[in-house]
Amino acid sequence: MDKVKLLIKGHGGIIGYKGEHSRVEIPSHDLDRYLYYIEENGYAMDTTVIPDDRLIPLVVRGPMVNVDLEPNQVDRFKGMEELKLIKSGLQGGFHMLADLAERIEARGVRFGGFDYVSLPIYLALYRKAGARIGIRRKNKIAWEDGAVTEIREKSDD
Repeated sequence: MDKVKLLIKGHGGIIGYKGEHSRVEIPSHDLDRYLYYIEENGYAMDTTVIPDDRLIPLVVRGPMVNVDLEPNQVDRFKGMEELKLIKSGLQGGFHMLADLAERIEARGVRFGGFDYVSLPIYLALYRKAGARIGIRRKNKIAWEDGAVTEIREKSDD
C-alpha cells in the first residue's frame, strides 16, 4: 500500500485517501496496525467514537473529502440542472439520491453529500462531531487529545 494523506477508522473498517478519487479500503478495525502508511504530516482519524446521532447525518448528508483540494476549497456538485432534467426517468435509489440532492440545494447549505471539500474542512466537520484526530510526526501520531501513539514497523500486508 502507498502512503496516504488521511487514514480513517470507521465502523465499516479503515479507509486511506491517497489523492483525488484514489483511496484504499481495508477490512480491519486495527487502526494502529496501519498508521505506518500515513505520510509525514498526514492525518489519522477515528470516527467510531462519534455518537451515532451525530455520525450518521454527517456520513449521509455531509461532503466527501478530496485530499488534493487547496485548504479552504470546496468542489460543489455541478450537475444539479442535468439531474433535474433526468430525474423523472430515474428509479429506486437513484431517484432517492436525486431527491436528496434537491433538498440539499434547497436548504442552501454550505456543502452537502454530493460535494467534495478539502482535508482541513473535512477534518473540522468531523472534529466538531467528536472524531479523534491525530497528525503524523516522524514515527508517532500526536493526537489532538494529547495522547501519542508510537507507529509500528510496516506490516507485511
